Amino acid sequence: AVSVLRALEEQEFPPQELANLAWAFAAVGFPHMPLLTALAGKSLCTILDFGPQELANSAWSFSTLEVKHNPLLDAIASSAIS
Repeated sequence: AVSVLRALEEQEFPPQELANLAWAFAAVGFPHMPLLTALAGKSLCTILDFGPQELANSAWSFSTLEVKHNPLLDAIASSAIS
């Protein structure tokens, strides 16, 4: 998780990769909060580029991990209905 966190801080990731990262950590039930906070921040920067699948995967991932990141969830909701 530490190397992924470092990569999130140093590199740009397309929406699909951000959503896939969130999904992967949720699929194994690993709620690493520093990583999820960084992932949410990166996702917020590109949320308008997320397609329906990336929005759904991100929402599912944070929900499955029981992580309530309100700014991200609000942005997902807004993007999903626009």
